Amino acid sequence: MKSYFPLLFIPILLSNSCSKMIHVKNEKYETETIKINSNLNHDDKIDKMIAPQKHILDSLMNVVITTSDEELIKDKPNGTLNNFCADIMLQIGKRYDNDASICIINYGGIRLNSIPKGNITKGKIYELMPFDNMIVIQKINGNDLIDILNYIASQGGWPIAGISMEIKNSKSQSILVNGYPIDNNKIYTMVISDYLANGGDNLNILKKIPQTNTGLIMREAFIEELQKIKTIYPNKEKRIKNVD
Repeated sequence: MKSYFPLLFIPILLSNSCSKMIHVKNEKYETETIKINSNLNHDDKIDKMIAPQKHILDSLMNVVITTSDEELIKDKPNGTLNNFCADIMLQIGKRYDNDASICIINYGGIRLNSIPKGNITKGKIYELMPFDNMIVIQKINGNDLIDILNYIASQGGWPIAGISMEIKNSKSQSILVNGYPIDNNKIYTMVISDYLANGGDNLNILKKIPQTNTGLIMREAFIEELQKIKTIYPNKEKRIKNVD
């Protein structure tokens, strides 16, 4: 009696005849946690390896883009760095949407506590805004805006532009938008980051509001805008006031 291999087995046999056996060897490795601090020994080999890339990076990041007349300081409820960032971002947003009238930036989105008086380099803006957040536009009604400002009040204040308010008992009051009392039913055009528009920092209320992405990365848009300004004169407005 003749026996036959099913055709299905032929490729498998051919494959097995041409393949090599792979032996996986189990290795044990020991790890060590090394803290990065001033006690680390200098490594000339590492310096030599990264030197070409560091030279290129330094040549890009050390470019002076503008100058500040005074030190810019981040603080709550107000700070000159707060006002500076919110004003620049609103200015950028206005060119994308003429109706843009307010801007909100989360306090944690500004990663430097201050920018010294004098030259401001491109690298300094990368330190200020290391994340690739995009600038977006949202149309928000006054009632939702009040809810957001109440949250900002509970946090002690964030950078804002086009808005002024008081904080009492961790809630916002006496809210003015471009000098006028806030209207619960009015639609305001707001410049904000996609991080916040997508509900970041617990602003889930913004997720329900349609957003228009400008296609601009905040950091890159700031650099481009600041290159047009010869000297920055800090805005010392007290946009948020704590009251008893």
